[in-house]
Amino acid sequence: MIDVYTANTTNAQRASIAMLESGLAFTTHHIDLYQSQHRTPEYLAVNPNGTVPAMTDHDGPGGKPITLTQSVGIVWYLAEKSGCMMPESDYERVMVREWSLFLATDLYPPFAAQYYLQWAGIDASDPSLDVFTVTMNARYKHLDEQLADHAHVAGPGFSIADVLAYPMSVLAAREFPQIGALPNLRRWMDELCERPTIAEAMSWFADSGPGLDKVPEAWTKRLKG
Repeated sequence: MIDVYTANTTNAQRASIAMLESGLAFTTHHIDLYQSQHRTPEYLAVNPNGTVPAMTDHDGPGGKPITLTQSVGIVWYLAEKSGCMMPESDYERVMVREWSLFLATDLYPPFAAQYYLQWAGIDASDPSLDVFTVTMNARYKHLDEQLADHAHVAGPGFSIADVLAYPMSVLAAREFPQIGALPNLRRWMDELCERPTIAEAMSWFADSGPGLDKVPEAWTKRLKG
């Protein structure tokens, strides 16, 4: 059995989607960040960093429990354990790794910095905003160009790379009009939001995110049951 600890963050949403995609048995623990549940002694015993997501597989390698606290690591672990979310060919597996690292190291940092600086109310003339905006736009343009020639992020099939990219892209498209206007990114998001596992995972957070009229209908159907 696997315990997955999740919340309304893009990193936690990655783990939630991967957990559902894996088909493995699990128990979900929703951590209310606004109630500081990530700072309780019980949760800090699982993840001393007090961040989400976290995952404990009680039947890990060698039959021993293992706890992971990084979203990319959790997604990769679940893919390898279940045999899901990975293509069969060696070439495509290499490309999944390439795009997963691009998302984690090149795209997510400027996106997260831009989002949190804007959320914090930094003056629009502050040069730090411009630096992160330019970088974020360039990285998303690169992703959009990739999606112009491929159905999914790393190639023709759904993979780990799509799981890693989807939650933050949904948020980026909602908060930054220039990202939401990218045509290939928009096509990819519109297709993935109908995927049952993604619709279910994202519905877990729809009531604590934007208004229900601002999220895809597939999510709200799951939420309303």
